[in-house]
Amino acid sequence: MPFTGAGVEPEAQSVNVVIVSAPLFTLILLGYLATRLRLLPTSALPGLNTYVLYFAITAMLFQFGSQTPLSNLVNPWTAIVWLAATTIILCLGIFPGLRAGLGWRDASFAGLSTASPNMGFMGILLIVTLLGPAAVGPLMPIMIVDILAVQSIVIALAHRGSRGSPTLALALRGVLANPMLWAIVLGVAWGAGGINMPGVIAETISLLADSATPVALVTIGAVLAREQQRARTGQQSVTRSSIAWLTAVKLVALPAAVWLIGAGAMAAGAPLGGDELTVLTIIAALPTAANTSILAERFGANNAIVASVILASTVLGFITFNTIAAMTLA
Repeated sequence: MPFTGAGVEPEAQSVNVVIVSAPLFTLILLGYLATRLRLLPTSALPGLNTYVLYFAITAMLFQFGSQTPLSNLVNPWTAIVWLAATTIILCLGIFPGLRAGLGWRDASFAGLSTASPNMGFMGILLIVTLLGPAAVGPLMPIMIVDILAVQSIVIALAHRGSRGSPTLALALRGVLANPMLWAIVLGVAWGAGGINMPGVIAETISLLADSATPVALVTIGAVLAREQQRARTGQQSVTRSSIAWLTAVKLVALPAAVWLIGAGAMAAGAPLGGDELTVLTIIAALPTAANTSILAERFGANNAIVASVILASTVLGFITFNTIAAMTLA
C-alpha cells in the first residue's frame, strides 16, 4: 500500500510538512525557555530522561513493533542503505575532529552527533502524521541498525587505545542496556505471535506511548538549555568551527548520502521501494538525537560539543528538515 502524501501538490505538501513539524519544534522551544527561566529545574532532567527512555519511548516502540506487519520490517535493503550512509557520515564526523586534536573518545561521539537523527522522539510522530502508519515499517530496521551497529562502532572507537579496555564487551554491554532495542524486539515478537493483550495492559501501554513525544521534546529543549549553561566560552571558541561542520554534515550530508545510496541501489535493481527511500531520507533530515548527549555523558566524552550540535541542528533543522521533506514528498 503506498504511503499517504504521494501525489499531493508540492506547495500544499510544503505547507503540510510545516504544519506537522512546527508544534514539535515549538515543544522543544518551550522546554528550552522553561529551563532558561528556571520554571523547570535542571535537577528534574535526570528523572525526565529516565521516564522518557525507560517508560514512554519504550512503550511507543513496543506498540508500533507489535502493530506493524512483519513483512514491513524485514526488507534488509533499508538497513543496508542506512548502514552504508551512516558509515560514510561517521567518517566525515570523526576524522576532522581527530585532525583538530580531539581524542578518540570526543571525536567518536562528535561523529555520532552527525549520524544519529532524532528518530525516536520526533521521527515516529512525523512519519505517521505525514505518511500514515504503514510508513513506520522502514523506521524499525534503521532504529535497530542505529542501536546495534552505529552506536556500537562509536562506543568501541571511543575506547580505542584505552589500556585494558575490552572495547567489544563495552560496546555490547552498552547496546544490550538500551531499552529501546528490547522494546522493538519484544514488540515485533508479540505482534508475530498474534497474542491478544489484556485490555488494562494495552491501555497502560497506550497512555505511556501517548506521553512519549511531548515529554521527550520538552526534555530535549531543557537538556539543550542546561548544556548551553554549562558550556564555557573557551570550549565554544575551540569547537566553533567543528560544531558548524558537524551540524552541516548532519542536516545536509546525511540525508543526501541516504538518498544517493538508496537511489543507486534502486537503479541497480535492489528491492527498495521509492516510498521506503522517502521515509529514510526524511528521517535522515531530522536534527541530532537527544540521546547522543546522554551517551556522551555516560562514557565521559566532551558533552559540550555534542550538546552544541544538538542545539544548532534543532534550531536550523526547522528550516532544513521542512525543505528536504517537502522536496522528497513532492
